[in-house]
Amino acid sequence: MNTLKRNKLNKRVKLSGNFSEKKTIPNGSKYKNVTALLIKGKLYFRASIRKYNNWEAYFEEERDAAKAVDIKRLEKGDKAVNILIPVKNV
Repeated sequence: MNTLKRNKLNKRVKLSGNFSEKKTIPNGSKYKNVTALLIKGKLYFRASIRKYNNWEAYFEEERDAAKAVDIKRLEKGDKAVNILIPVKNV
């Protein structure tokens, strides 16, 4: 049985079950470490970093997935690469 649960606080989607109809969309995201997936006819975005024990999370919005990648990188002491990049003072 396939189920979908949504955490309202951080907009993360929990997918469980066997999704044999999962398709990766080539060039589906403009952000680093974010992949667009088509699962059962619905578009999801996977935030994943192999460097951190194959960490991954699924989101309905591309921007939320990009934020999650940046937050995870900051938690581990790396620099943000997508949305949370520091603004340079001019």
